[in-house]
Amino acid sequence: MKNFIIKIIALGIILLLSAFVADFVVTSGLKKTGNRESGGGDEFTTWNAICSSSINADIIVNGASRAYRQVNPFILDTMLNLNTYNIGMSGASFDQQYVRYLTFVKLNKKPKYIIQQVDYGSLFVSNSVDERFLPYLPYLDGKKYLAGITLSDSYIPFYRYRMRYDYITRGLLEFFHIKHYPNLRKKGFFETDLKWNGSSLNTVLQGDSINALKEIKAIELFDSYLNHCKNNDIMVILVFSPQYFKMTDFTKDKKDVIDIYRSFSEKYGIPFLDYSTDSMCYDTTYFFNAMHLNKTGEELFSTKLAHDIDSLKIIK
Repeated sequence: MKNFIIKIIALGIILLLSAFVADFVVTSGLKKTGNRESGGGDEFTTWNAICSSSINADIIVNGASRAYRQVNPFILDTMLNLNTYNIGMSGASFDQQYVRYLTFVKLNKKPKYIIQQVDYGSLFVSNSVDERFLPYLPYLDGKKYLAGITLSDSYIPFYRYRMRYDYITRGLLEFFHIKHYPNLRKKGFFETDLKWNGSSLNTVLQGDSINALKEIKAIELFDSYLNHCKNNDIMVILVFSPQYFKMTDFTKDKKDVIDIYRSFSEKYGIPFLDYSTDSMCYDTTYFFNAMHLNKTGEELFSTKLAHDIDSLKIIK
């Protein structure tokens, strides 16, 4: 019996050490990779910059894909004479954006301003695990806001990668220098040099109207976010960037959502720059799809945005 117990303990130690090694190898590999998906949807390089405490920015841009694809930090830098970094996260629900923000201010120099991209689809929270957070769990602040993240994910080595064979494979390939994906973003920004393609819009228009999202939990979390920024002396600028007008017209309850943003603007005394009916919204020259500006559009919009921010006289 004694020998049996010793063997069980030895096996347990071997398995635990193996799990630590596997976790280290896969995580290290994933942190070396760039962006596999078009536009940098994997998020590794932006997370790496945040978690390495290497961002020294006066302005950060927060939001989902309409943030990191449409607000050009280089144009803002030139026109506002400040340093800007875009931490927008592809497809991010607001709880995910909030965790991104909390982790940023925990690990990096506090920004003076935040350009917060908002739209008709911002005010929702995710109900499923977003695997892009997994390699960075030890660094995250506000993990309690993320769906599906358990104590086991945080403290049992390699458990967070269970059944995630794609991530395991990519981590191994990167760690052993077999395959590398380059970084597609610059200062967190991805430039999309594509012409208009309305096929996805046509598909959407054949269905039922889109409902603007206004989940109570997301609205409450957004309020907590703005309050956190106010208490940390960070000025938030709410920005609704242009989207193609046919998508706007097809959206229900859009006025309700705009009113929510206006109420937050009044409550916290912060600007709300609404470009949802800007002249750009009626010209496909500026878009590659109904929701996202192309290179021509983002350059024009970023220039317009920088000018409008400067005219607010809030930049010190």
